Amino acid sequence: MINDRKIAATWSDTGKVHIWDLSRLLHAVNDSSVMATYVRNQESPKPLFTFNGHMTEGEDEYFLFLCKNILI
Repeated sequence: MINDRKIAATWSDTGKVHIWDLSRLLHAVNDSSVMATYVRNQESPKPLFTFNGHMTEGEDEYFLFLCKNILI
């Protein structure tokens, strides 16, 4: 959690790492009225940030340092 936001990261086989704020989605999971609005509006989280150069494993510590500075 960063600044009270529920943050997650995904790494695809194309080398892209996406940083997501899942706060709204998790709120919807826990509240049926928020879920109804979420579904009705066809909401879908968009990445906060996408990094295209993470092609090999082992770069995660540096990448997390960069993301932390971006998100704060």
